[in-house]
Amino acid sequence: MIWKDENFLSIYRPALIDLTATLRLKADHAAQELAARRAAGREMIWGGMVMGYAGRISGACFTEYVNGAIAVFDGALARLKVAPSDADVDEFARLVHDALTKLDPVCDAFLSGLGGPEPLVAEAKRQIRQRAERQLARWVSDAKAANRFLEKRRLELERVVFVSHVADDKDLAIALKRSLEAYLGPGVEVFVSSHPESIRAGKDAKNRIQEMLRRAGVCVTIVTPRAIKSRWPYYESAFIEARERPVFPCRARGAGWAEIGPPLNWPQGLHLANVDELRTLHKEISTELQLVDHPAVEGFGDVVREALRPSLRGLTDAAMALCREISTQSKAAETGAPARLELMELESKLGIDRAPLQAAAGELERDGLAKLDGALAEGFQKWVFPTVKFFLEADPSFVESDAVDDARALARATLESPDDGVVVDVIARQFGWPPRRMNPALYVLDAKTTGAVKRLSGNPDFSYPHIFKSPSLRTFASEPEE
Repeated sequence: MIWKDENFLSIYRPALIDLTATLRLKADHAAQELAARRAAGREMIWGGMVMGYAGRISGACFTEYVNGAIAVFDGALARLKVAPSDADVDEFARLVHDALTKLDPVCDAFLSGLGGPEPLVAEAKRQIRQRAERQLARWVSDAKAANRFLEKRRLELERVVFVSHVADDKDLAIALKRSLEAYLGPGVEVFVSSHPESIRAGKDAKNRIQEMLRRAGVCVTIVTPRAIKSRWPYYESAFIEARERPVFPCRARGAGWAEIGPPLNWPQGLHLANVDELRTLHKEISTELQLVDHPAVEGFGDVVREALRPSLRGLTDAAMALCREISTQSKAAETGAPARLELMELESKLGIDRAPLQAAAGELERDGLAKLDGALAEGFQKWVFPTVKFFLEADPSFVESDAVDDARALARATLESPDDGVVVDVIARQFGWPPRRMNPALYVLDAKTTGAVKRLSGNPDFSYPHIFKSPSLRTFASEPEE
């Protein structure tokens, strides 16, 4: 409360004392001027001149005191650059009422020597006191109306969730934006700089981002291995934290807390791939923005899937392009196991010269994501094809389906079967999955289990034609989704 602030009181009290002294001098001067006129034997007409002096005296005590006290109060607040609460306004009105009551006998003393009809003097004082009361009541009403407007404007300005992220995490940021919008409702703006709704075409992106940083009531910082290496998440989070607004650092895509520097490692962090922590994030933001209703939190599938996509850190642009092409070709293949691509054909398709393309293929081989075969002259390789590790760690970065989730769905479907196992092409028709969605899931299932998938006779479109029930399959199927 402002009345407990010593800085405010040190400005307000002396100014109020000066105001009281000034008004007393004005009343004294009016009384002395009236007395001088009477001593000179000048004619006094109660309907006019005497009433005018009475008004000047009582006005100094009442109306001018109210106006002056308001000016003192507003001036002290302006110097401190603070706004009064409704409670502050009510306390000021009470103090002014008390002061007016104390001024009653002072005003009476000034008017007692007028010697005119008492009813006229009393009526003059009553009218001026009433005018002062109305003036104070009007100011109180205006001050509270201003507070309501400012509070509404503050909430409008601060009902912005700023999602700080790097460009490589655009899909995750957009998935989170949709989830928050569905939960928080239309009164909240979720700002994601890489989404066209947040920054319209033709607008100055830098100015727009700065504006939203100033307006944000909450910041959600997506922390991934690529975000850790960028200065922008740190800058944006520090900017909003300096405004004393909450920052929620949220890990995803394999980022570890040990890698994260301040200020992102100061607050308690959350994990976007954990449904319970995602639910907590939504509720905490709703509370911070003073939203009353807390609807059921659901529809986290897109966020969790994007948060689980690995970040292919450290790969060159050429290696990333090659990964993307392998993923695309693998999903589009009609038959066979991993898609095998001819590097010479990819040179023109990807627009990458032979030497950097061969170097990119070498990167993937060193990381265990691909194998090379068919040596050509000058040390170049003819073929590149993905490994099981590619489908486990790299493929989820480029496709909508998640091979781990798909593998778990296959495991559960197998366990629900009345037989000892399932034929892959039958369950593929049941799920409506083409070979290039089924095969990555089978690779994952083979890597996560023992003896569950076996290469027996069957459709050659699938890398493993049969899935059998096994203890490890049951364990994998019962694990909670990450």
